[in-house]
Amino acid sequence: MAAKDKIEEAVEWYRADSPLYEELALLVESVVKEMLKQKKVNYHNITHRAKTVEARARRLKFFKLRMFLLKTLFVQRRVANHFGRNEDLCALSMLRKRKGATCS
Repeated sequence: MAAKDKIEEAVEWYRADSPLYEELALLVESVVKEMLKQKKVNYHNITHRAKTVEARARRLKFFKLRMFLLKTLFVQRRVANHFGRNEDLCALSMLRKRKGATCS
């Protein structure tokens, strides 16, 4: 299954279950308020929220990008460690950049 398909599947799963997360957030809010009331603790306000489907989709796409960047950085470090020269790391970075990139 392609990464894009996995993200879409996860978004649809969250979309189907998002009412449960809303209910859970409301329940946690009420439990915290009740506990504070029982302990006679003054507080200003307690609110609840659950991520929207759109926010969850953005987060999943960001996570995919972050994992790609971390993997790329790991490969760069392995190449640099193998060859032990900064020029090799620079050359590898240039492969991913636009035309005309130069190492200084």
